[in-house]
Amino acid sequence: MDETSDSIQEAKDVAAALDARVCQFEIDGGSNKLGHGVEPPTKAAHVELFSYGVIASVSSLTYGTWEKDDAALLVMVLNFRSPDSGILRFTKAELSIDFEKQRPEDGSPVVQLCHPESNKNLAANAPGVWPPAAYLIKGRRWSKMSQEEPHQVFWEISIPRGSSADINNNSIPLCTIVSFRGSFMATVRLKATTALKLKLESFPWSKKDPMLFNGHTLKGKQFSKTKFAELERDQIEEHLPRQHPNRDLIVGGESPAPIPGTVCRIHGIPISYTADIFSELLSKVLNIPSASIQIKSFSRNPNHEEITALVSFTTFPTKLKRTQSGRWQMSVPSTELPRNGEIHASPPSPLSSPSLDLHFDTNFLGFTNLSPFSGDPFNIDIVAVHGLGGHAYGSFKQRGGPYMWLSDSLYDNLRNIARSEEFPQGIRPRILLYGHDSHIHQSQTFQCLEDLAIDLKLLLRGIREKDPTRPLIFIGHSLGGLLIKQLLIQWAIEDGSATDKSSREATIGLLLFGVPNRGMDITAILSIVGEQPNAEFISSLGIGSPILADQSKAFPTLCKSTKMRTYSFFETCLSNTATMVGGKLSITGKPVVLVDKASATHGRPWEMNNQFIIPIQRTHSDLVKFDSKYSHDYEKVRGCFNEILGAGKSMSVEALPLE
Repeated sequence: MDETSDSIQEAKDVAAALDARVCQFEIDGGSNKLGHGVEPPTKAAHVELFSYGVIASVSSLTYGTWEKDDAALLVMVLNFRSPDSGILRFTKAELSIDFEKQRPEDGSPVVQLCHPESNKNLAANAPGVWPPAAYLIKGRRWSKMSQEEPHQVFWEISIPRGSSADINNNSIPLCTIVSFRGSFMATVRLKATTALKLKLESFPWSKKDPMLFNGHTLKGKQFSKTKFAELERDQIEEHLPRQHPNRDLIVGGESPAPIPGTVCRIHGIPISYTADIFSELLSKVLNIPSASIQIKSFSRNPNHEEITALVSFTTFPTKLKRTQSGRWQMSVPSTELPRNGEIHASPPSPLSSPSLDLHFDTNFLGFTNLSPFSGDPFNIDIVAVHGLGGHAYGSFKQRGGPYMWLSDSLYDNLRNIARSEEFPQGIRPRILLYGHDSHIHQSQTFQCLEDLAIDLKLLLRGIREKDPTRPLIFIGHSLGGLLIKQLLIQWAIEDGSATDKSSREATIGLLLFGVPNRGMDITAILSIVGEQPNAEFISSLGIGSPILADQSKAFPTLCKSTKMRTYSFFETCLSNTATMVGGKLSITGKPVVLVDKASATHGRPWEMNNQFIIPIQRTHSDLVKFDSKYSHDYEKVRGCFNEILGAGKSMSVEALPLE
């Protein structure tokens, strides 16, 4: 290998050593060597203990000088994850970085600056980088007895005494300047403590796999001023990633009310209620006119023996009690509950019902059933999965209007399909929305495609256990289609549960809208994401992604069933890209083709023809938004359902021409 190749390889090694790390926690038993035997991943991955996790990343590395010596300015960011915000939350963390020379002939690195050293004197509501209302931080330089100058830096992050806050949902930047003479390296040690005093420890960069510094391989946004000894503290802070404020600190632990017209999901309605009875109950206990309440859906909850309603309010009720979890709740006393179809105002009898707890939300995470509640059992499941940064209900709703084709038209259309040998009693579909959290801006998650598919698999298993052989059709928009394909691949390669195996065999159709099988244009999204924990996940959706290449190769190989029909819809209009306007995410950026035809239609070879590849003259997000049942684009979708449900038997692969 020549000198140039050596330099290139060295740069690659250094760049890889600066990749983000997910801390592999072990319970701290007091040993200083704990964690050294664990080989950390070179890329961020979802590794955790009891759902605890911390992602450590190098936000930037700039080289300059400190007086007469070369120097490195290192900015790291920590993001914490714990199971909840109660007794299991993180309350304290300690980070230490130990710098050492790489070779005997190199000079020992010296820590010249540790920032911040404290945030205690900042105003409690300061909008700065380290808000003391969220956590307290102390930092200092350190050295072993054997060395005269400091070569270690240490930070302690803790929750203010008596506070119920946690350090979840905080991106905490830390900065240090190190002078050096020759190549050097660093090991990073992280300790974390929960409210239950559970102590965890990890080495995201260990002695076996340290952080490497060669004096010229850079990372991230660079400081314009490279004479680091002349930098003021505020100049450093202007460069750092800004703290995403904890929402609870801003609104006092309350979630703001939705804007009028927003569709809310309401859980906890007794199975004996009708939509009219429930509407009357809401009007009475919320003290709002019945005309301001519109019940969009009144359906059996797929997970519980109760009803879930989708309701739109002209004005959001002020009586609802808000909670920290982004939901609202209401406890209805027994004196207000309906009896024999009436709202009774008289004192309750000893046999009257207990109080009723209703839970409202607008995030629609998990499954939501849209099909009307009736005594007839469902005989087919249809699962709709939204795309990146989308919403389970809003993604499929008319833009600027109330029409939502999955609830307002599809159920009736499928019920009217003629009876067949496969459905002798006619079609009684259970139309399900599936909501997942994949928001882009200020995201604190480092989940990956595999993680999202596992969530879908587990939740789908739970609602199909009673009838796993019921035919199954998936609708996927953009990222939603990738989750569906990943789920089918997991079903194919895993020795899963009997329910999973039956669900795989029962899958008879996929309708995929703008699915980036070969990647999508993520340039604008990456500029918004920056150094957020979800940056690697967003990158995995880009054009040329090896993860998507592997999925595209595995899907036709592992999912060969010709009983399952796959329809691919692609956009033929430019789409505005995401941009930040006034500190808020706005889809008003430069128009581009987000997912091109080749990417959206790359599927199984026998379905690469005009029967299964369908253009829609819409933008990417509007692919699944129709304005009425008379929309010609909706008619295309309806026709695909008719073919799937009327096809009955498996397709003949030989009969399908390839293009």
